[in-house]
Amino acid sequence: MKYEEKEKYLIELIEGNQSEFDFEMIKLLSKDKDNQIRYLVAEAVGNLEQPKLGEILY
Repeated sequence: MKYEEKEKYLIELIEGNQSEFDFEMIKLLSKDKDNQIRYLVAEAVGNLEQPKLGEILY
């Protein structure tokens, strides 16, 4: 997955443009080598307010 695709996916989650999310995709992106992608994951997880996602931040 290219950087632009990752960024677009996460921004759509942050803005609430996606009603569903893929837990495994978010978990994978949380371990990305790029700091900006990890930052967007943290922001998306905070906005989604799903208890299961909280474990990703640890």
